[in-house]
Amino acid sequence: MNRLMQENYALILGITLPLALMIIFFIAGRTAEVTTADPLHDLVYVADYYEGANQPYNIGIDNGKIEIRFRPQGEKEPYYNNTPRIYVFDHTALTARPVDIDFKNIVDGKVVDPDLDALNRKTLSTAAESPDGYRFEYNSRSSGGGIAGEFFGFGRSYNGNYALAKGPRTIPLKGDQPAYQAKFLAWVTGDAP
Repeated sequence: MNRLMQENYALILGITLPLALMIIFFIAGRTAEVTTADPLHDLVYVADYYEGANQPYNIGIDNGKIEIRFRPQGEKEPYYNNTPRIYVFDHTALTARPVDIDFKNIVDGKVVDPDLDALNRKTLSTAAESPDGYRFEYNSRSSGGGIAGEFFGFGRSYNGNYALAKGPRTIPLKGDQPAYQAKFLAWVTGDAP
């Protein structure tokens, strides 16, 4: 056995060194991801929302409040068929829940809804980054496994099109339906004074 190791020293080193390095990098990457703290703030975003001339709703933040304006259009201009869906990502449960807004209740050109009013009683921040460093982004990150992940199954799959991201940590936004064409609205940074 000892003679076999002496004769094949270079071959054994050539196999074990890359494997050891892959394991070290994998452990270091997972450690950085696991040690990144959970988010501390809820997120409000809108899904199935395409901004454009044929979208009857204009959704945005005005004076720290979510405002949904209705834009009536002529008969020759077709409406976009899908009604937008507003979600709140709950930072404690790490899931997104839809806000049940009646988009057909329009008063003076604006959607009026008690669930929307309840959400607007919170303190909302439109900063691109939350106070604890998370960002809302399209989930374009790779599986994180690289070549080693392809061969040894280190990669991860994400079920959401959008995610919260901070450094190496990615939290897919999972709701009742996949979010297509989503738009960031605000971070919930507290209750209104």
